[in-house]
Amino acid sequence: MDHVQTEQGTRNALINPFIRDVLGFDVEDVRDVRPEFTADIGDKKGEKVDYAIMVNGQPVILIEAKRVGTILDTEKPNQLLRYFGTVKTARYGIFTDGVKYYFYSDLEADNVMDSRPFLTLDLNEEIQIKTAQAIEKFSKDSFDPDEIRGRARQMMYTSQIKRELHQQLEQPSDEFVRLLMNNVYEGMKTKDRVTEFQSFVKAAAEDVIEEKLNERWNAIRRRDVEETVAASEPEPDTTNEDAGGIVTTEDEIAAHHSVRVILYDIVDPSRVMMRDRKTVCLLLLDDNQRKTVCRLYFTDNRLRIGIPDANGSDQIETLDRVEDIVKHADAIRAAAKRFA
Repeated sequence: MDHVQTEQGTRNALINPFIRDVLGFDVEDVRDVRPEFTADIGDKKGEKVDYAIMVNGQPVILIEAKRVGTILDTEKPNQLLRYFGTVKTARYGIFTDGVKYYFYSDLEADNVMDSRPFLTLDLNEEIQIKTAQAIEKFSKDSFDPDEIRGRARQMMYTSQIKRELHQQLEQPSDEFVRLLMNNVYEGMKTKDRVTEFQSFVKAAAEDVIEEKLNERWNAIRRRDVEETVAASEPEPDTTNEDAGGIVTTEDEIAAHHSVRVILYDIVDPSRVMMRDRKTVCLLLLDDNQRKTVCRLYFTDNRLRIGIPDANGSDQIETLDRVEDIVKHADAIRAAAKRFA
């Protein structure tokens, strides 16, 4: 990004590799990709869209490219909007600066591109599994416009609802607070009372999120304990002279699965292994002690977690309960990324 200065440079260095290596369309084959595709609009002849991705000889995906670093939310895809209505076979539009990719369709009115994207990809941010799976549907080998369209509507409105919920849970609006107050408060909803309830709503939302996380963690613990009881007794670790007499506890099993959940979109869960010791439980990648992502210390009736920093030194924190591992998810993920 630091070396790209122009829109053409953005295309060559960022967008072309994305089309070729991620979506699987050959940017040098006009049967796959038509650069500067002509899309006449009314009396305007020779109007060109930056790319048209061809499927069965028809332009199906139109792409408008901007120089890397362009604030896409400010620019708005006006050209793409005009092209979309002209190219009748177009089903999807992509507005991009080579790093952010906004995917549009015509979900609200046929042949009229929606004003909001149904899918957003930002290569500067950690990519969620659901986003990666959605992008995969646009690849040449998997491309099915009807299947994508069937999921796009749900994706667009789900993402908008999630964004609105995040905002309301972080800073509840007066309208949102009044809506909840209608069901729990019978007094006058004065401005001061609504302001007071905003803190109640935020606290309640945090409690609900924590309760949901605990439910998942407890379900994982119960399931794994049942599997452990059913399985045969594992062989002791003879590589450790202190291995004799080691008993793997429910907390250690729960911690193992908690770390797997935390790292699920970074590494394959099967790579997250556990080595049990008398006073410490190692959670590591590929059963390699040099790839330890955290250590759990069971001493003096206390549970502590040690997470190696960039220098390999453990940052020790005390846990009230094993479920509190989730509070250190960012540090665990940062440690795992150094080995992933």
